Amino acid sequence: MATQPVRLFDQFGRLMPTRISTAAIGSQQRRARTGFDRDAANLYSGTDRLLLMSMGRWLYANNSLVAGSVDDQAAIVSGELTPQFAGSDSEWGMLAEQWLEDHDRLCDVRGDLYPMQTLQRLWMLHIIRDGDVGVIFTEGAGGYPLLQTIPAHRIRDNGVGTAGSDSPWEGYRIVDGVIVNDVGRPLAYRVYDDARTTYQDISAVDMKVRFLPRYADQVRGFSALGCAMTDFQDVDEVRRFELIAQKLAASIVLAETNETGLPPATAESLLGEDSTETNPDANLAMHSMRGGEIQYFRSGTGGKLEALKANRPTPAQQQFADSIIRQAMAGMGWSIDYFLDPSKVGGAAMRVVVERINRHVGMMRSQCLFPLARSVDSWRIAKAIKEGILPPSDDWYRWRYQGAANITADAKYAAQVSEIRMERGLSSPQIESAQIGNDWEHVMDQQIAFAIRFREKCAEAGISTDEVKAINTNSGTAQTPTDQTQEVTP
Repeated sequence: MATQPVRLFDQFGRLMPTRISTAAIGSQQRRARTGFDRDAANLYSGTDRLLLMSMGRWLYANNSLVAGSVDDQAAIVSGELTPQFAGSDSEWGMLAEQWLEDHDRLCDVRGDLYPMQTLQRLWMLHIIRDGDVGVIFTEGAGGYPLLQTIPAHRIRDNGVGTAGSDSPWEGYRIVDGVIVNDVGRPLAYRVYDDARTTYQDISAVDMKVRFLPRYADQVRGFSALGCAMTDFQDVDEVRRFELIAQKLAASIVLAETNETGLPPATAESLLGEDSTETNPDANLAMHSMRGGEIQYFRSGTGGKLEALKANRPTPAQQQFADSIIRQAMAGMGWSIDYFLDPSKVGGAAMRVVVERINRHVGMMRSQCLFPLARSVDSWRIAKAIKEGILPPSDDWYRWRYQGAANITADAKYAAQVSEIRMERGLSSPQIESAQIGNDWEHVMDQQIAFAIRFREKCAEAGISTDEVKAINTNSGTAQTPTDQTQEVTP
C-alpha cells in the first residue's frame, strides 16, 4: 500500500500562505563559530539550514544574475535524462522503457502541468537553491503510481528531539526533520503543512530526500546560494550606492569657475524661473533652473565654464565587484565567464572553464539526480509490475542513466580529441557516446538500421552502394578525416 499524498491545502481549499523569515533575509553578518569538532547535526542546526535556505530563496527571487545562473545550472544537469535498461531481457526492456516514457507525461499528483522532465529540473533547482528536496511515492485511482514533490521547508521537527507516541517510530531521534536510527540511517521524514501545525511521518521507503553530501554524517542538505548571500549583498550595496552617486553627478550639468564663487549678476535664465543657493563661507553656489541659461564672462578674469566629468564607476571599482561575483559563483560551482561573458576568455583558458563545469555537472548528476531518478524509476517499474501493467522480469531493477551532452567550447576540437582517444585505445564507443549525450546501444542500433535500409534502397534503385558513397564524398557531405587531426593531442 503506497503512502497517501500529503495535503498542502487547508479545509477551505486555499493554498496555505508562504512566510519568509525577514530576520534571515536581513542578516548581514555570519555568526562566529568555534569548536568544529562535533557531528554535522550539532554544528549546523535546523535553524541554520532554514536560514541559509531563506537567504538562497531571497537571492533567487531578487537577483537576476543568481536566478539566471541557477536556472541554467539546473537545466544543464537535468537536461535530456534518459533511463536505459541494462538487463539481459531486451524485449522486456523495450516495453519498460516505452512505459516509462508514457508515464512521464502524467506522473505528478498535480497533473500534466508537471511532466517528468519538468520535475527533474525542479528537483535540481531545489537542491541547488534550497539545499535538498523530498519526493513521495504515492498513487492515484486504481493504484496508478504518482509522485509528490516536498520542498525543503516542509521537512522539519519544530525542536522535538524524539518521536512521540503518535508516531510509528516512537522513541527514535529526530534530526532536523529526519527520524534516524542509532547509526544515523533515515527511517522516516516528518512533513509539516505550511502552517507548521500538523504533520505526517513518512517512511523512508515511501519518500526519498536527495542533496549534495558534504559531511559523512549529514542527513539534510545546505543551500549553496545561502552561503554566497553576504557576497552578493555586498555587490548589491555597492551598486546601489554607486547608482545614487551617478544620479547625483547626472544632475550637475555645468560647473563654473570664477573669482567670487558666486553667479555673475549678468546671468540670465532663458527658459523659466531660476533659484540660487549660496554659501559665502565655503565659496560655493548652486544655480538651479528649469531649462538653460547663458553666462557672460569678461576676458582676462580667468573664469571658465565646463561640463562635469563623472568617470563612475572606475575600472578598479568594477573589477572589485566582478571579483566578488566571481568568487560567489565559484562557491556555487558555476563560472561567470561561461554564463555571463565568455568573450573575455578563449582558447585553452575557456576549455579549462568548460572542463570544470562539466566536472561539476557530472558530480551533481551522479550524486543527486541519478540516484533520485533510479529510486523513482525502480518504484514506478515495481508498481507497474504489481498492477499488471508490465510483465514480471528478474532484471526489473537494472537501469543506467544517460544525461545530456557535455558542454564544449570548441565542438570541432572535442571531436578530434575524441577520435584520437579512440584510435589510441584510450577510450571506447560507450564513453565517447556518453560525452555527446547518446547511448551507445542506441547509436549502434541506428547505425545498423541505416546500413540495412541503405543497402535495400540501393538494391531497389539498381545502383551500387559504392556509387552513392562516391557521390557523397565528391559533394563534400561525407568527408574523411585528414592528417591534420594528428596535430591535436588529448
